[in-house]
Amino acid sequence: MAKLVFTNAYITVNGVDFSDHIASVEISQSADEIETTAFGTAGWRSRVAGLKDGSVKLDWHQDFASSVDATLSSAWGAVGTVIIAPNGTAISASNPRWTCPVVLSSYNPVAGSTGDLLTFSTTWAAAGAFTRGTV
Repeated sequence: MAKLVFTNAYITVNGVDFSDHIASVEISQSADEIETTAFGTAGWRSRVAGLKDGSVKLDWHQDFASSVDATLSSAWGAVGTVIIAPNGTAISASNPRWTCPVVLSSYNPVAGSTGDLLTFSTTWAAAGAFTRGTV
């Protein structure tokens, strides 16, 4: 089984490639657990999946001269699209791509201390289903 050192993630927001401005990415997916326990389950609880949810967290290097701030300022409060692939743009079974409509409800463009790299984080709530593609 191949191991992957995470150095070549491909990340776009609203069609703009920000791979060189993002230091960390995390896709989270969850589903509500709905208990369906009834008599006849031999003392075990039973459950089904309910509503699904997800988010994308990105840790950024701010850049006001590029399209980072311009893209995120216009994305704030609106539905956009995030695309993520773990190892570059060649999508395949060993490098799947996740696409999701998302909402950016909070954006803090400036936060830092003297001498620090200007960084910030965004968490995008899923506004629909994640799709996983391999072609």
